[in-house]
Amino acid sequence: MTWISASFKGLTTQAKNKVHAGTTTRIGGVSMDDYKGLNLASHVGDAINLVNQNRAIISKYLNLPSAPIWLNQTHTNKIVELPQTLTQADEFDASFTKQKQLVCAVMTADCVPIVITDIHARFVATIHAGWRGLANGIVANSVAML
Repeated sequence: MTWISASFKGLTTQAKNKVHAGTTTRIGGVSMDDYKGLNLASHVGDAINLVNQNRAIISKYLNLPSAPIWLNQTHTNKIVELPQTLTQADEFDASFTKQKQLVCAVMTADCVPIVITDIHARFVATIHAGWRGLANGIVANSVAML
């Protein structure tokens, strides 16, 4: 698995130890054929047991404090505050939390992942920013909700 860490400029030293972010590539993982590698999306037709194995690989590799909260992303402008129980029918393209040890996540292919926090890391937000979501105001809605 390949993990590329993000860095945050302007955070306090204490805050830098609280927030960790990055992105994966498709290298590694157990998905096959069209989904070969580390496919994390349960909505694209890949076998769900393979997607779950890929998600477990990430959790183990990164030694995450909790399982990531995966969103049903549909290029909306909706953000959800976590923790909250989500169903497959719930559609959100961003999430945020003030709770420690909770892992927010977004999936991207040709979209951009955005991570937002304040200088003290009192919250963290992840945003799935594709052109439709941007046109629909996902970033503005996320900032307004924060």
